[in-house]
Amino acid sequence: MSELAAARIISYVKQNPTATICLAAGNTPIGTYQVFSQKVKELSLDLSGITFVSLDEWAGINGDVKGSCRQTLDQYLYKPVNIPEENILFFDGKADDLNKECKRIVYELHQRGGLDFTLLGIGLNGHVGFNEPDVPMDKEVHVVSLNSVTQKVSGKYFEEPIEVSQGITLGMKTILASNKILLIASGDEKAGIVERTVRTEATSEIPASLLKARKNSELIVDSKAGKFVRDNR
Repeated sequence: MSELAAARIISYVKQNPTATICLAAGNTPIGTYQVFSQKVKELSLDLSGITFVSLDEWAGINGDVKGSCRQTLDQYLYKPVNIPEENILFFDGKADDLNKECKRIVYELHQRGGLDFTLLGIGLNGHVGFNEPDVPMDKEVHVVSLNSVTQKVSGKYFEEPIEVSQGITLGMKTILASNKILLIASGDEKAGIVERTVRTEATSEIPASLLKARKNSELIVDSKAGKFVRDNR
């Protein structure tokens, strides 16, 4: 999965050297970023024209906290391939006014013409970014209240207990407008939600299923996450 997903990003960057690319944090994409970073170095791939955009961030923290979305991407992607700060558009989860922070990101995205390529993971409840079940479809960027599943899962990312109840995220309107969308999943724990996503009609109850309505979207899973949908046609 990681190799294939990384190959998709490499191919897109080669064909679109000034692309605006949104990459998810979390544990699932880490292997993809490790492979991507290695290939960038092997190929001497020029990323100077690429803008890397934040998908989401926990409200109340920023890149100074190990386990934050920014810190994860710094560790596994931005620093290994030396992405300069001016090429990174990222949420500040500690901004004094998160709604103003949303407006800043919307403005910057509009200046760049929106997203070209988006890599997403899938939450246990089907969320993408922090777009939880029954998310409104008309939001470009928004602050969301995290449901109990997401709050519980958050504990695995941080070295010390941190209580998170909100997130700031690109909305489904922005994500679905991306020119290319890649959804990835790995591990046994994701098998159930992958099956629901694949076999259920597109519904806001499973935000990941909304991607199926877009011809430009692709799902890549490993054998464990895809074990219930191997016979799907």
